[in-house]
Amino acid sequence: MDFLKSFQQFPEKYKRIISNGSYSPKADAIRFVAIISVILCHIHSYTSYKNSYQIHVIDFEERWIYNLFQGICLFFVLSGYILSNAFFQARNTNQKISLKNYYWRRVTRLEPAYFITLIFSFLVFVFVLKKFSFDELLPHFLASLFYLNNIIYPHTHPMVLQIAWTLEVEVQFYLLLPFIFFLYAKNLKLARIISLLIIFLIPFSGFKNPINFHTTLFYQLPYFLAGMLLADVLNNEKKWMEKLTIPKALSMMLALICIALMWGINWYDYPTYFRPDLMPIVIFVFYFLIFTQNIFANFFTNRWVALIGGMCYSLYLTHYIIISFVGKYSVQLKVSEYYLLNYALQILLLLPIILIGGFLFYRFIELPTMNKDWVKNLIAKLK
Repeated sequence: MDFLKSFQQFPEKYKRIISNGSYSPKADAIRFVAIISVILCHIHSYTSYKNSYQIHVIDFEERWIYNLFQGICLFFVLSGYILSNAFFQARNTNQKISLKNYYWRRVTRLEPAYFITLIFSFLVFVFVLKKFSFDELLPHFLASLFYLNNIIYPHTHPMVLQIAWTLEVEVQFYLLLPFIFFLYAKNLKLARIISLLIIFLIPFSGFKNPINFHTTLFYQLPYFLAGMLLADVLNNEKKWMEKLTIPKALSMMLALICIALMWGINWYDYPTYFRPDLMPIVIFVFYFLIFTQNIFANFFTNRWVALIGGMCYSLYLTHYIIISFVGKYSVQLKVSEYYLLNYALQILLLLPIILIGGFLFYRFIELPTMNKDWVKNLIAKLK
C-alpha cells in the first residue's frame, strides 16, 4: 500500500518548480509531445545510420518518422509563447519587469545543466573516445559554452554537443526578446502584420545553403514569433475570444488536421529555401485550440505526461548521449530486414533507459536549480 501511494504521488512530488507559481499542465503536456517526438527522431537517425538503411522519405510511414523532427518547432513556438506571455501580462497589469532578474533567471535556470552536459561531452570526446585532441576541440567547446557555434562555425553543428544548436537558437532569442517585445508592444496591429510577413517571407529569402541556415535564429524566428502572436491574442483579445464559440467536434477536427499537417506531410519535399513554411501557423492554431478549448483533456492534464514534459530539458540534454552509448549495442539486435520492426525494437530497448537516465539528471541536477533562490541558498550554506 505504501508503495502504491508513493507511486501515485511520484508525479506530483517531482513536477517542475515554477518561479512565478503559475503552473500549466497543458504546457508540460506539449513539452512531452515535443521531447518524445525528438527522441524518437534521433533513435531513428542513429538506428538507420548504424544499420546503413537507405531511408527515403517516400512512403507515409517513413515520412512520419522523418517528420518527428517537428518536435523542435513545437519547442520554439512554446518558448516564444511562454516568455512573451509573462511580458504581456506585466504590460496589461502595469507591472515592471526587471531585466536584471529576467536575464539572471535564464542563467540560474539553464546554465548548470547545460554546462555539466557540455563539460562531460568534452571530456568523453577528448580523454575517453580520443576522437579529438584537447587543443582541437577547445575552441568549439568555448563557442558552445557561450552559445555562439552557429555564428563562429556556421558550416557545422556543435562538435561537442551536436543537439545544442537548438539551445543556441533558444538562448539567442531569450537575449533579444525584451527588445523585440519593446518594438512589438508599441503598435500591436502593426506588429502582428509584420510578424505574419516575417513568418511567410523568411522561407522565400532566397538563401542558398552555404551554411547550416536552419541552425540560425533568423531562420527559426517565425516559430518564436508565432508563439508571441499566440501570447498576444490570448492576453489582448479576451473580449473577442469570449464571443468565439467553437463546437467541440470542430475543435477536435481542427486539432487532428494540425497534427496531420505537422507529422503527416513532408514539407521538405519542396525546394528548401523557396517554399512557404506554414508550420508556424499550424502550430499556432494547434496551441490556440489546446489552451482555449477543452479537447484531449485526459492527455493534457495527465500527471505522468506532465512530469515527463516537465523534465524535457534534462531529457533533451542527455538523450542522444544515452542513445550513442547504449545504441551501439542495441542496434546489433535485428528481428527483421524490414526497417520499421527494427526501429520499433530500438524504441522498446532505448526509450526506458533514456527516460530513467533523463529523470536521474533532472532529479539531481536540473530540479534543484528550478528554485529561483538556489544560488542565494547555496551561498548562505557555504558561509
